[in-house]
Amino acid sequence: MKTLWKQFRYRLEYHGCRFLAGSIPRLPRRACLWLAAVLGSLFYRFDRRSRRVALDNLRLALGDQFDPAARQRIARQSFKNFARAMLDLFWAANLTPDNYTRHIKLVDFHHVFDSHRQHGGMIYLSLHAGSHEWVSLTGGFIGLPASMVALDFKNPSLDAVFRQAREHSGNRIIGQHQSMLKLLRTVRRNGAAGLLVDLALRLNHPGQVINAFGMKMHVTFLHALLHARTGVAMVPVTNVPNPDGTCTVMAHPPLTFAPDATLAEMTQGCWDFFEPFIRARPELWLWNYKHWRYRPQDAGREYPAYSQVSRKFERVLAGATVPGTPP
Repeated sequence: MKTLWKQFRYRLEYHGCRFLAGSIPRLPRRACLWLAAVLGSLFYRFDRRSRRVALDNLRLALGDQFDPAARQRIARQSFKNFARAMLDLFWAANLTPDNYTRHIKLVDFHHVFDSHRQHGGMIYLSLHAGSHEWVSLTGGFIGLPASMVALDFKNPSLDAVFRQAREHSGNRIIGQHQSMLKLLRTVRRNGAAGLLVDLALRLNHPGQVINAFGMKMHVTFLHALLHARTGVAMVPVTNVPNPDGTCTVMAHPPLTFAPDATLAEMTQGCWDFFEPFIRARPELWLWNYKHWRYRPQDAGREYPAYSQVSRKFERVLAGATVPGTPP
């Protein structure tokens, strides 16, 4: 019975996503924004589990900055922003190399072009924040498309729907299998890679532990590995979705590290660049995600209720070799 329900749910999710992918691009931009706000509000009100995760994350990460009422406002806006990011991904079917600048306002993108000209390949760094799906599409529109790793959905039928939308501007979505080697080949051939520095991973995926808001987070370290192996620049990109439906995307100077910096130091340094941005605009980050799945046994501070102690996590904290690192 449980298997039949899952199959039915997966079919329902697939046809729902196909419907969105086909209907959202037909909406006027203003209607798309209105629908995102409505869906985000409904999501916040009725998905108690996700709301609980978001409020717990906010309390423990930024509790000293905001009172409970403010945290609820931030969480609600974060849900709305997430809904907008998802609808924007499908609405982006309307964007072309000729018209994208009406909707995506580029700031200081000379950092991107200069870095690519100097190093050949390059690495875009971003967050699950704001219109992050449009940030990913931007590289393709400006003529520097990126190869990006996408985590597989629990419902595998959704992968193709989202892949098509995310490759609209010319980017290439690759699966997790052998993603390190594929990205290394791309960058070494003067291509670009796009990575999210807050991509929290389960322990069965190669990752690095960083300090994020004073708590341990197990995240991807692919960007640090690519930089260490190739020497190409890592260019941080942030964005702010605007009320009029446009999005301002800002490129920043490439991050620099000492020649002998370790993967752990570089991974932490990349996060340290973005954390002040989240503190300044917390409503833009994806707070309803389980960023801190694992907590140290001797944490010495409170972690979110969903966090768990893991022997494998303790081994990673103790400096165990990161599995799956290519030569």
